[in-house]
Amino acid sequence: MALPQLNSSRFSLTIPSTGQEVEYRPYLVKEEKILMMALESQDQKQVLKAVSEIIEVCVFDEIDVSTLAMFDIEYLFLQMRAKSVGEIIEVDIKCEDKNCKGSIPCEIKVDDIKPPVMHDNNMIALTDDVKIEARFPNIVDLESIDEEKLATIEGASEMFARLIIAIYDGEEMHLAKDTPHEDLIYFLESLNSAQYAKLTEFLNDLPTMVHTQTITCSLCNKPREVELKGLASFFT
Repeated sequence: MALPQLNSSRFSLTIPSTGQEVEYRPYLVKEEKILMMALESQDQKQVLKAVSEIIEVCVFDEIDVSTLAMFDIEYLFLQMRAKSVGEIIEVDIKCEDKNCKGSIPCEIKVDDIKPPVMHDNNMIALTDDVKIEARFPNIVDLESIDEEKLATIEGASEMFARLIIAIYDGEEMHLAKDTPHEDLIYFLESLNSAQYAKLTEFLNDLPTMVHTQTITCSLCNKPREVELKGLASFFT
């Protein structure tokens, strides 16, 4: 006699960057094992890969996870986690008081975590005539460049060259897909400091999952406001 098959519930949400509504199911124990193994490795790339794999198998609609912005993946996974594990996320926050070594348990309701705030547009004006149209980085972009390298000018230029959709010079448009990669790098590294800072500002101000909450240390009894930013913060 065949063992019973348990049917999972179906839920729906809207992907922030595309507005596409998708249906998904909670992830199962076998899929949670993939995530736990990735978390134990403390390798960010393995965690991202595990999260992507779980989203792919749990979403019923046709989506290409590799093209989703990172904040889409964060939002999708947190909502999926709430239906799979529970609506409460428990994290431990270290007290910032230098005289206190307390660790503060913090409970966060997933429903209180709002979708990321989107930019009005992705057009970066370098001069009155020259503008760059850029997209948000996806998981493939983040996997391609090490986090340490991303903090360098070389790494930031490599990342931004991947994000360029088009460069506008007055009425003339240069599509990045039709431009050699080395030409894009040369263009970026020929900018002056003020112009390059606009690119850095774009990378530093990407939409992401952010949640703030006031907590009180049980040892020193001092209240503080904590900000959890990005998917990794919710697994601290």
